[in-house]
Amino acid sequence: NCSRRFFFFRVQLIHILETNLITKHIKQMLSKGFDQLIDENRLSSVGLMYELFLPLGPTAISDLREAFANYIKLRGKAL
Repeated sequence: NCSRRFFFFRVQLIHILETNLITKHIKQMLSKGFDQLIDENRLSSVGLMYELFLPLGPTAISDLREAFANYIKLRGKAL
């Protein structure tokens, strides 16, 4: 069935794109802009980042959690 093959291809393509465009670059994305998002109170952007990372699994969310913890530690020391 053509529609069934298309669905399978689509699922595979999405997985490849998520892996190559997002998962491999999560730490880099977080290190280059996360602190600025928080500093500028752009919580909706942080929420979008969370929604982007959520389907990628617990490692992605753990990286986001770690970035937030590091932000809190750095800002806490500055006080």
